[in-house]
Formats: sequence, C-alpha cells, structure tokens
Amino acid sequence: MNQRLYDQLLRALSHHTMEYANKLARIQNKQRESMDLLFHSISLAPPVVSEEVIAYHDNIASLLQELEDREKELVLVYESYPYFFHASPDLLPAAEMLVNLKRIQIELLSDIKRRFGKSVEESLDFAPHADYWLEPGYRLEQVICGLTFPTSLVFDDCGDMYIAEAGYSYGPAYAEARVFRVCRDGSMEEFVSGFEGPLTGMAWFEGGLYIVTGSANGKVYRVNGRGEKEILIDGLRGGSDHFTSELAFGPDGKMYFAVGTTTNSGVVGVDNAYYGWLGLRPKDHDIPARDLHLVGQNFPSENPLNKINPEEKVVTGAFRPFGTPGHPREVVKGRRMANGVIYRANPDGSELEIVADGFRNIFGLGFSPDGRLFATNHGFDFRGSRPIEGDWDALYEVIPGWYGWPDFASGLPVTLPYFKPPGQAQPQFLLAVHPELAQQPYIRFKPHSATQKFDFCMDGAFGCVGEMFFAQFGSAPPITTGNQKPVGYRVVRANPFTGQVRDFLINLKPGMDKDGPERPIAVRFSPDGESLYVLDFGKLSAAATTAIPYSESGALWRISRA
Repeated sequence: MNQRLYDQLLRALSHHTMEYANKLARIQNKQRESMDLLFHSISLAPPVVSEEVIAYHDNIASLLQELEDREKELVLVYESYPYFFHASPDLLPAAEMLVNLKRIQIELLSDIKRRFGKSVEESLDFAPHADYWLEPGYRLEQVICGLTFPTSLVFDDCGDMYIAEAGYSYGPAYAEARVFRVCRDGSMEEFVSGFEGPLTGMAWFEGGLYIVTGSANGKVYRVNGRGEKEILIDGLRGGSDHFTSELAFGPDGKMYFAVGTTTNSGVVGVDNAYYGWLGLRPKDHDIPARDLHLVGQNFPSENPLNKINPEEKVVTGAFRPFGTPGHPREVVKGRRMANGVIYRANPDGSELEIVADGFRNIFGLGFSPDGRLFATNHGFDFRGSRPIEGDWDALYEVIPGWYGWPDFASGLPVTLPYFKPPGQAQPQFLLAVHPELAQQPYIRFKPHSATQKFDFCMDGAFGCVGEMFFAQFGSAPPITTGNQKPVGYRVVRANPFTGQVRDFLINLKPGMDKDGPERPIAVRFSPDGESLYVLDFGKLSAAATTAIPYSESGALWRISRA
C-alpha cells in the first residue's frame, strides 16, 4: 500500500541523492518477496488498492513523516505475527525478515529527515499568528456560539438542524441535557430537555428524533415532532469511565448504538476514583457480553475508599469490583446488558441484541453510503492498575464478532513490548482463551487524538468525494495521557481503504482564547452536500487529577468552498 508514496519519494530524492533512493528501492524489492511468500502460504490474495496521489512538490518532510508513521505501525503488525501464526511456525522466518527490513527502512527514513531538516510543522504553510489552519480552497465561518458541552448534530427530513448539549462532561461540571432546533434565520429554540447526562448521540428517523444517553442507567428515547419523549430502552451500563455512543439507523431499518467499558483496561483501580464514580458505585465493574475464561491475575493498589487510611493496599481482579480478587481459571458470565458492545434494536426498542463486543469506547458510529457499519474506537490509556502505552484510536468496519478488549490494542496483542508503559510492568493477557478477532482496523489514528464522530463526503461540489471526515477532540487531561504531547484538536479526512489520513482543519493554539474551533467533537455534511458543519465542544482543561470543562464555550462552524 505504500508503494506509490515511495515512488513519489524516490522521484524527489533523485534530484538530491541517488544513494538513499537506491537503498530504499532494494529494501522495497526484498519486502515484496517476503510478503508474496506470506500471502501465498496462507492462500490470501494481496490487497489491490490505489493510493491518493498527493501533490507533495518540494514538501519532502510531510512525505517522509507519513511513510515513517506507517512503517512504524507495520513493524508492530509484523511483530504480532508470532501470536497469529502460532499454528504455522514455518511462516515466522518470513515475518521476522519483514520486521528487520522495516527497521532498516525506518532508519533510512530518519537519516533522510535529518538531512533535509524541516519538520512537518515547519513545512506547512501557516499564516503568521494564525489561530487555525484550513486546507487551501476552503473557508471557515462561525454559525453559533455559546453552546455548553455539545455532542451531536443531525438534520431532519426537511433539512432543519438539531444540536444536542450533553448536560455533563468529565470533571466537576453539570448542565442541562437538551436539544435545540436551529431555525432558518440562524437562531435557536429549545426543542426538548429533561434528559440525564451525558446525552451522547442522536439520529432522525421516520419523523422522530432518537436520542441515547449514557448515565449509570443509560437510555434510548424517541422524541416526536412536538418534543414529547418516550423511553424505548433503559438499563444501559454507562456512567463510569465511558458512556454511550452516536446513534445511527442502518439500511435494515434498525437502530445501532454502543456502550463503552466501565474501566480503562478491565481492572477497577484508583484512577476510577479520579473519574468520580468509584466512591458513588464501589461495586461497579465491567460486564462482558460473552463468557470469558480468565487467567486470574490480580492487581495491587491503594484504597481511596478508605478515608481513614487511603494508603491501605488491596488487590483487585479483572471484571471484579474494586478490592475483590480474582481466581485462576475463573469464568465470568456474559450478559445482554454489558460493556464494550454495539447494540441493534427495532425502532420501537424491541429485539435488543448485541452485534459485536470487545470494544473499549466507541463514540463515532455510522453507515457508509453503501450500507456498511463503521465505528471509531478509543484506545487504552496510560493509567490505572493495568496501564497500556501507545494504543491508537481505530476505525473499524463492524461485522459481528469480538474486537479484542481487554487483551488487544487496535487489533494487536498488548503483550508486545511497544505497549509497555515507562517504569511499569509489561501488560499480560487477562483472558486464558481468546475468541477469534472479527476484524483488524481500517485506520489507526494517532494515540489519544480522541477521534470522534464522522461523516462521508458524497458531493463533488465540496470535493474529496468518497472520503470520510473525522472530528478529533484532542488529548484529554494528564490522568489519561501521561507525559505525551497534545494531539488531535482538528478535523481530518481519510480514505479508509488505503489508510491515508490528511489534516483538513487544525487548531494551532489549543486552550487559548482565539478565533477558530477548540475541540471538534462531531462533523456533519449539510443535506445539499455543499457544506461541512463542525460541532466544537469548547474548552476543556485539566487539574492534576480531573478535567475542567467550560460552559458556553462550544460553537458550531461551517466549512465551504472558498
């Protein structure tokens, strides 16, 4: 899949030095030989895809950065082959050869980057003192300001827009969970209120507005045209580390939504006290959708529930309440009301069933124009009793099956050395037996970019036809990201089949008062396809152990052709 990018790089290098060009060409040929051997051995046809032709011109820095990022990811994929090929040990030498070639290739790319100097940031054409960067040929304008914790926007059959305010955000802040209707003159009127926060998703279907909320007793509502609401489903297991997702209707006429996990990685710990729910619901823990056979590993931690002696040590097992140890060969029973799942139900809420499980935190969910279900899943954090470092956000095409949580990070086993946090133990498997993985991600986005809701571009008047546009909320407070640099704070466009991701809109000054969006949380194309609306959650900063959201700092922006 990288071949056309390398072709561009080799052409660019031929004007400067043939030494690197010849070395890269030789490595590419050796890798093709190893890949052909693997594909032939496991009776798979090599993927046939077409890369987007990017006009890099003299911007070698951007081309080098894209190739280096993709090659580093491929190294990890190849390093995971011993797990997936354990029944075919004769394939391991070819996989090991690929790893070694990729490492040499990455070293060459790094040498080239040092030689040509410029970083990607230096190579982008930012205007002096600009607050944001937008892809050339487009313009950005603010439509609405003063929103509090907005999460969702939809259009009804008449083209009227609805915007949801969540009513809750991480941190010590609460507001009213409600939905506004945006009038044709740009003003807003409250359409319906009285939901328990957070209100995470909504969709318009057959004359009604469907809404999903993610409290400890999450619900799905239907609201009619008069603003009267009806509860269709309740008892969803939200309200902890993660909540519910976007809500979408499929070509089968059924509604789909997701519920996230209670914890970061399967173990209740001190970090869940920071999130505010452990003291309120000390018996809460993750519930799987299927029976799981556990190894029985236990995790020591301090006890924040002991107000007299919070340094008291307790041990907690996976899928157990805080302070409750697990046991070897323990079987945890699956339930329908579970965590880390995607649900499907009829529009009246009947026939609720689990479509897929083993997700950590799905927030974006939607159907492509040809009827396939896609979802964005947030990767593990560097926190808690079982921290995992470096996991990506992932885009999946969802088919029925298991997606790997809590033992696989974006499709790769957490036992890879890459996922070991600095100064912490190497993560080990919690499950003694793993179901077969349903899918690998189509795209792995940068760790902690918080890739949220998305939409498909289908109108040539806007450009980028067939691509997906994603809102990236941006890295969260230090309790989830450790010492990593801020990432996200942007809108990106992507081709899911080639894995190519392009910056479209970038917040250049996160956390500062400025013009332009702060934290994009949702994107939606207008019914005529000519404009992309970007819903901006607003400002969210952090203290030592908690998030600090700012009310009335959210906004709605419109992007159109210049």
